[in-house]
Amino acid sequence: MQNIVFEDKYRIEVNESPESFESGVKTGAALLFFIQEKLTLGQAAEMAGMSQHDFMKYASSLGIPVIRYPASELKQEIV
Repeated sequence: MQNIVFEDKYRIEVNESPESFESGVKTGAALLFFIQEKLTLGQAAEMAGMSQHDFMKYASSLGIPVIRYPASELKQEIV
């Protein structure tokens, strides 16, 4: 596995500790891959270092839907 290295100027610009910056980058990448449907909810939560519940709460707080239920299937369930 290869590590991604960011210049300190980015961490300093956002005024974060190295640990907080790394956590934010992992969470951001996990959210992006989840939105792109490249990772499942469980995989994205694991990548972000969160429980599924916490990842769902975080994503929802950003307006990112965490339940993917096609409208056609939902309609069938209601009828």
